[in-house]
Amino acid sequence: MIKLVLECILPVVLILLAYFGVVLLDVHRPMPRALGSVIPKLCVVNEEEIRRFNKMQEDEIEQQSEAARGRSGLQREMRSKQIRVNWAFLRLVMWNARSFQQSLRFEILKIDPSKSALDYEPHEQLSLELIDEATAMRWRLFGWQASFLLRAAFGLAIDHQILMIFVAAYKQLELEMVNLASMADNDIFRQMLIQRLGLDRWDVIDGGSSPAA
Repeated sequence: MIKLVLECILPVVLILLAYFGVVLLDVHRPMPRALGSVIPKLCVVNEEEIRRFNKMQEDEIEQQSEAARGRSGLQREMRSKQIRVNWAFLRLVMWNARSFQQSLRFEILKIDPSKSALDYEPHEQLSLELIDEATAMRWRLFGWQASFLLRAAFGLAIDHQILMIFVAAYKQLELEMVNLASMADNDIFRQMLIQRLGLDRWDVIDGGSSPAA
């Protein structure tokens, strides 16, 4: 009986291990891609929008707390909705961070391995600094996604403060990527990056316009 159970479970365990191995490898070393091929796939990450949503949800939960007493299913449903929306938002952050990491790995591959670190160009030095930052961010985001799954399973509220700390670090990475793109021979990638990330909508970059009322 034990042998039969092991024979049934072992393939599943091996498949799961292989899957997590692929995921972890991608988190650490995704396939290098040129910035020009990455930019069209980037998404706008609007931190103010998710901040307003969470504030609205928390206010609604608080207002209905008395009326919902004895109806815990309602609050679980609201928490579940909040987690789903924040999960989708976090996926955008994760996707963009991965895309940045891919383009940085591509830039690093172009560095002459025989060149001394003292002779690196400014954009090469910045690429090396940012790849470590992007990789560390993806590891943290990976752990945060696992936390989301646990909280969803137990119907717990998310930690908005930690979420916004992650988002602030990600937004800083956006600006550093724009700075890296500005070191290119022409300005086209910088402009494309600013527009694709929506940084021209909130006066984040010089010359940007204020959001429409």
